[in-house]
Amino acid sequence: MPSGSPGLQFANFTDIPITSSLSVQDMCTFAIQIDPKPATSLYDVLANSLISSRIVTQIPLTSLLAIASTNHQYRNLITREPRLSSSFQYLNLAPVKRAALDSNADINSSHWGNQRMDEGVTEDEFYSSPLRSIFNRMEKKDWLFNISTLMLDGLTVPTEIVREIIMEDRFNVRILSIRGVKQLNHQRLCQTLKYSVRPTRPEGTPKLRGLYIFGPEDPKPVKEETTNWPRRRSPTSFPETRVSDTVKAVGARLSAEWNRRSQATLAKELTDNDDKWYHSGKMIARAPHAQWAETIMACEGIIHFDAVLCRGPRHSPPKEPNADTSNYLQPAVATVSLGPTSCSSCKSCPEGPAVFGQSPSYQLPLLAPPPFNTVSIRAAQMPSSSYMYLEPNPRVIARCLDCIRERWCERCHKWWCESCYDIPAQRHTASENALADPPVHTPPQMGARRDCFGCGQTCHDCKDLYMRACTKCNNEYCIIDNDGSSIERCDWCNYSGRRTYELH
Repeated sequence: MPSGSPGLQFANFTDIPITSSLSVQDMCTFAIQIDPKPATSLYDVLANSLISSRIVTQIPLTSLLAIASTNHQYRNLITREPRLSSSFQYLNLAPVKRAALDSNADINSSHWGNQRMDEGVTEDEFYSSPLRSIFNRMEKKDWLFNISTLMLDGLTVPTEIVREIIMEDRFNVRILSIRGVKQLNHQRLCQTLKYSVRPTRPEGTPKLRGLYIFGPEDPKPVKEETTNWPRRRSPTSFPETRVSDTVKAVGARLSAEWNRRSQATLAKELTDNDDKWYHSGKMIARAPHAQWAETIMACEGIIHFDAVLCRGPRHSPPKEPNADTSNYLQPAVATVSLGPTSCSSCKSCPEGPAVFGQSPSYQLPLLAPPPFNTVSIRAAQMPSSSYMYLEPNPRVIARCLDCIRERWCERCHKWWCESCYDIPAQRHTASENALADPPVHTPPQMGARRDCFGCGQTCHDCKDLYMRACTKCNNEYCIIDNDGSSIERCDWCNYSGRRTYELH
């Protein structure tokens, strides 16, 4: 056996007594038994700071505490070893059952009216009791201050809890994620953030550097479904069953199984995409509260968010005192990403794209999920290595809905800037002469309109591809969203049976 085999450690053959009674097998056995290599245990792995800093942050809290409860040796290593202070650096309380509020305990239920109101408990104290009890227990064990990244996605998180995390000294949270939380007052949270970044704040405050609040929750891992194959009759036991029929049945089942796996893999790839802001699409489902734009503007360079402000030209009114600002907009949060591509007509962008590594950090959004082993804002904004390999200088162009109305195609993701295309509502002003001859309406080749409710705003090229005029009723229909339609007739005219018009 070669000397480089793993798990074996040969001794120097000069130490072996040379006698004629030793065979070759005895010499090999003697060489292996001298100074045997001890087996590596879990304690040795966790005691190695280089390895533990990488794996401990990805172990769930319940599993980490279960390891600590094994014996005193593991408990001292995990909870008291200074090198393992990163054990609670990344804390995700979303899957912890004790952190979730019981769904049966509702404010409108009789349980609240009979017991809770008699105790004089406020609404915030009631909803924050699960998280507050966890924080108090961790503070007694000196674990609370070690938390740098805190995940509270989907839990019941009142604004008072967020205020304590941002303002109180017992917390040392640098990145906080409260996406999809319940019982959160956004107006009070905006006031808290504005107060934390006031010019007269103490030096070194706030400790918070990143806040995830606008995006959706991280998708849960997809469990692979096991298919229970039914038992089929053997052609040898049942002569009436032909071999060809059995082969066809097995082939059909295998094809269906592979199709299901392909769809599951595709869905997983789409949900696990960490670079959504660098692709075209709608990033925020619902428009944020109006105060969030002012809050993000006040926190520029201090607290970063998983969304950015729209930097379109209509949000930059002229500073002259007598300038006309009627066509300009108030600051707004960008909810749509136009991807790295520029205007389809002039191949440029009026405000300029935000480039990772070159633009200011407040012009780039935080990418989900938050980083595991660091609290650096640059690491939270950095795209994946695969995307960086394809695009060394990633660019982000984000706009609000008012800036891209009738300028962005939701199907092919083409868009036009303000310099190339003005929508009719902005082009014609009230100062035009009402007695003038109306202009001849010609459909523009640029811009987008909502011709189909399912497709959204589409450009003229997409309309020519997917919109048809029924040869029987002359109504326009979409061949994709109208189920039952054909190339020549809509779903109503293509229906062969007797049909009446529904009143509702």
